[in-house]
Amino acid sequence: MDDLLLIADNSDPFVEYFNFGVKLVPKDVFLKDSFLKSLYEKHTFNAAILLIKRKNIYNWHIDDNRGASLNMMIRGDNSHCLFSNEPLAMVNSFIELEYKPSTYYLLNTQQHHSVINFGEHRLMFSIEFDEDKNSLDYYDLLTTLGS
Repeated sequence: MDDLLLIADNSDPFVEYFNFGVKLVPKDVFLKDSFLKSLYEKHTFNAAILLIKRKNIYNWHIDDNRGASLNMMIRGDNSHCLFSNEPLAMVNSFIELEYKPSTYYLLNTQQHHSVINFGEHRLMFSIEFDEDKNSLDYYDLLTTLGS
């Protein structure tokens, strides 16, 4: 986690990627984590720190290419990640993913989801698998992580 904060807080600018601010995490940094190293041996991926600025919303969407993602909150108070399995309408029910510190979460990015950030700049460690949604989805990764 300390390495991720150093990357997030260094003077290198965030670059835009799918409307997020992004800083790539070098492979030698994320492979220090035994869990990520084991996952990488099964499904290769890139890792990054994603920034959502304070008082911003990342509206309801389904990811274009990613079937799933693995995320961990680095910094973010009063930030809410919402999921809905309904067709989008004026009013939708949702469930909230309540991130706990230093915990990885597997996300089904083929369900509608949104992020609302009321607090400070939100920093999220996130991995993007080299395989797209057609060859690796949420359920595939559940199986991988369960074995």
